[in-house]
Amino acid sequence: MIFTRTPSGLKNFGRFFGANLTIYVEGRVECEESVEDPSRADSKFYSALCSVFLKGKKIKIKLTGNKKNALGYHERILAQNIPNSLVIVDRDYDGVLFYRQQAPCLILTHGYSWENDFWTEELIQKTLETATAVNRDERNSEKLNRMGVRLAKLSSINAAAHCNGKSLFESKGNSKGINIDPSRYFPVSKNEFSRLSRKFLVNPVCNVMIQVYETTKRLPPKNVIQGHLWEHASLLLISHVYAKSTSTTLKNNQILVNIALSTFANDPASYLTSEAFDYYDREFSRAM
Repeated sequence: MIFTRTPSGLKNFGRFFGANLTIYVEGRVECEESVEDPSRADSKFYSALCSVFLKGKKIKIKLTGNKKNALGYHERILAQNIPNSLVIVDRDYDGVLFYRQQAPCLILTHGYSWENDFWTEELIQKTLETATAVNRDERNSEKLNRMGVRLAKLSSINAAAHCNGKSLFESKGNSKGINIDPSRYFPVSKNEFSRLSRKFLVNPVCNVMIQVYETTKRLPPKNVIQGHLWEHASLLLISHVYAKSTSTTLKNNQILVNIALSTFANDPASYLTSEAFDYYDREFSRAM
């Protein structure tokens, strides 16, 4: 269990750093206490988001380790009436496999997780333009869309499998065991899609599972595809296009992530989708 401060400590924590609002978010931590780690991508995303929707406030962002810990902070904030505090957690399958009522001081991400809200088509294209010094190519957007459609269908099947305590995916890693080839017209091939989807039919399928599948397949891909998977797939595509354009193969994708983070931080409103912008505008106003 992650270390949490006393009620008095939580109330005065932001003041110690000269902040007038503390925001608790999910994020891996290296110690038992929730910490601020401004070098982490999730911290940078939320800092940029707050610069748009909480203008004029000095923010302190704290990583809590996981969603359970973040929601634990939220319970204490409400129970002990701790002011100037806000919790933001990933939506996950909220609204599909369960439903969480709106609550003060709590915001869910617009997409499945923050990565889905971050890695938009517009940001991916701008990252490529900056990294390669090559003008925008709409073929990249078309390929991104084809990749997203098939990943979303597989993710819908995976959501349905959860009803039976199963998972369609073979790995807990970012790829989830899905073979994605960004050089192909369809990065998730028909054979790969069939290979994975056939696993779903091995076990009995009940009406609840069918209902979950029908519900999720009508959702936008950003609400169904797990965040780490979407980031992994997006970076595969960006890295592939970068290698083709520059004849250079990157040892890792961190430089591309850094370009994307810097680009987003400079003007978050330009890279959020219009739906996400309107959602966060409402949610920050409501939760505060």
